[in-house]
Amino acid sequence: FFFIKMLSLFGKKSKAPVEEKGDKNQHEKTENKIVRGNTFIKSPISHHEEQKNNTSEHNKVTSPVMSPKGKNSNAINSQPLRVVPTLEERIQKCIKENSEELNISNLQLTSIPTNESIIENVTVLISRSNPLTSFVELEKFSSLKTLDLSKCGIDSIDNTGITKLIYLHKLDLSRNQLCVLPDEIKQLTALQILLLCRNKIEKLPESMTKLKYLTTLDLSYNNILSISNELEGLAYLQEVNLTGNLNLDTQYMMEDIARLHGLRNMCAHREVRRTLVRRSEDVRNRVLRREQQLLLAS
Repeated sequence: FFFIKMLSLFGKKSKAPVEEKGDKNQHEKTENKIVRGNTFIKSPISHHEEQKNNTSEHNKVTSPVMSPKGKNSNAINSQPLRVVPTLEERIQKCIKENSEELNISNLQLTSIPTNESIIENVTVLISRSNPLTSFVELEKFSSLKTLDLSKCGIDSIDNTGITKLIYLHKLDLSRNQLCVLPDEIKQLTALQILLLCRNKIEKLPESMTKLKYLTTLDLSYNNILSISNELEGLAYLQEVNLTGNLNLDTQYMMEDIARLHGLRNMCAHREVRRTLVRRSEDVRNRVLRREQQLLLAS
């Protein structure tokens, strides 16, 4: 009996599975497997890790490279760089297209170019953000109707070619360093729009009354103290902007504005508007009382 028992134990040991030697990769693949019977089943942990590795590898291939601001750097790099056309290129384009508009902004020019082939045809000249020091050349643009010289650091337009543009309809001198306007501005008899916002103007010249066709006047964010007789007689004036003139005197302003019969829109600082509203109500009440007295007297 003892001998038979030893043979049975020896037989069980001999039937134990022998681990086959496989390659290193095969061994790593079967490390995280659970043996159930004669089949191998992947554990949930190993399956999750493999899925995570697959997604990370996929992201490495397909996900675009993002810049620190969250923008696609590949898209940014793929966009062509914007080339700013030179002065000569803009003039040649204007000549080729027979255009009436010439835009020479942001070229760091100190004077206006006077190309004979464009002087007669150009009616719109835009020259923003140029440190201009000379304007004599402007008088050669005899057909000019729109002139934009905003952000050019201009501190004076005395004895310049601007006041000789008698056909000018729109003049933009915004965001400069102007303190006064010359009396020669009365020569711009065809002027309809005058933009002077964000300068240092304190008083308008009396010759402004000669601009009979002026419809829009922008004096916002200046140092205007009063407007008395400068706007009298401007029958076509419809819009006046006085916003940002904190030192504006409104004592006699209501009577002056009452003379502007065509005025439709006026912008001013909040306190100025409140004062104008009060004064307009006083004027209206006086007119109503006078009419009642006339009715009672009759």
